[in-house]
Amino acid sequence: KPVHLRKHVLLETKLFECTCKRCEANDGTCGADMSRGFVCKHCGECAIFHPFRKPGREGKGKSKGKGKGKGKMDFLADVKCTSCSAGVGINESRRLLQAELALGAELDLLDEQFEEQGLKSANMPEQDRAHYLFFGASGTSGPIGPQHWM
Repeated sequence: KPVHLRKHVLLETKLFECTCKRCEANDGTCGADMSRGFVCKHCGECAIFHPFRKPGREGKGKSKGKGKGKGKMDFLADVKCTSCSAGVGINESRRLLQAELALGAELDLLDEQFEEQGLKSANMPEQDRAHYLFFGASGTSGPIGPQHWM
């Protein structure tokens, strides 16, 4: 889950306020959610992180005239890779965030199937494991980086 949701759950259920490096990013010292890392198509590193605010909109209010959800797929546009400094374009932003949504939906479905059948992840067939590893690769084969909460 995103940082603010994880911190809320920990506080509500465990009465614990996490101050680890990833959660501390939420306090404003860092402009990005360090638990939502994506692989840079230029250098292959997991060094693109979802910003808390859209770049170029710091200090500004919400944009007017946009419907619910509009522009969310462009949220990574103009973010810079922390490894090679390459900028993320609109199309790449959409590709990365659509991959995140697709993987989330697949994992939710997988969770439901495992619950229904009473299975454990160790029983997952090898070809299924390979499919999910593609999304979460630490190289150029998958867009979701290893430093992503999924």
